[in-house]
Amino acid sequence: MGRTVNLHFLVILVFLSISSQFFVTEASCKRQFKRFYHFKELAWGDENSWSDIDGDWIQDPEEKLSPCVLVAISFFKGRVIAVGDEGFLSNVLIDEADNLKLGINIINWLAQARGNNYRILFDASHNELEDINSDDPWLGYSKFAEGLRELGYIVERNTRKIDWSTLHKYDVLVINAPNKRFLPSEIVAIVHFVLNGGGLFLIGEWHMSEHQHVSKTLNSLAAFFGIKFNEDTVCDLDDYWIEGPQYPIIHIFTDHPVLKDVNEIYYYLGCSIEKR
Repeated sequence: MGRTVNLHFLVILVFLSISSQFFVTEASCKRQFKRFYHFKELAWGDENSWSDIDGDWIQDPEEKLSPCVLVAISFFKGRVIAVGDEGFLSNVLIDEADNLKLGINIINWLAQARGNNYRILFDASHNELEDINSDDPWLGYSKFAEGLRELGYIVERNTRKIDWSTLHKYDVLVINAPNKRFLPSEIVAIVHFVLNGGGLFLIGEWHMSEHQHVSKTLNSLAAFFGIKFNEDTVCDLDDYWIEGPQYPIIHIFTDHPVLKDVNEIYYYLGCSIEKR
């Protein structure tokens, strides 16, 4: 309990120290906050999809239909993108449908908040599922990293504790399906990074994975940006790319720069996302 209180206190201190110029009086706080924070849902499963909670791949009455899978947040000077599936950018799926296009669009949009200096950091210090140095078909992001480098991005890998001295050198931080808790000091550094114009790409995982526990790791960070990764699996009985409802094709999108020229993406055992 004490650790949670201290974490919230630290984040509040960072928030106030960086953004105090936006708040003039107590009466204007809510109006000013709405101006500098915006949450937008970007993609959903279709009308035959649902948020599967119990893992039986059958839509039960209490399970939500057409769940959201992708959101964008403008957070003061910075930007955040959250998607519920790390597998869509894995080596085996990166060239399928419009998966690569979506991944590149996301990085471009996030980097633009700082002027697009093309510096991307992939975290590997919290037992993330995907590794940019791995050529493994399902557990590697080497093709995605190479595609970004071909576009001129500097792509690097972090293996140490996250802090401001590291983050301030980059434009975008990517965290995919972490399986190790974030330290309070790391969360403060990441919030500080986004408040100052950094881009944050948060990527989740399905709730029944034997390797990942997103609700116990990623949500501790995501909560500070109004994001919740749900303990479920997005399924679709009619529209999937291989046999099985847990591999849905996502093609219901809203209008947003990250979805330019994106018509469909292949989702692989991913969760849904909602506003916290």
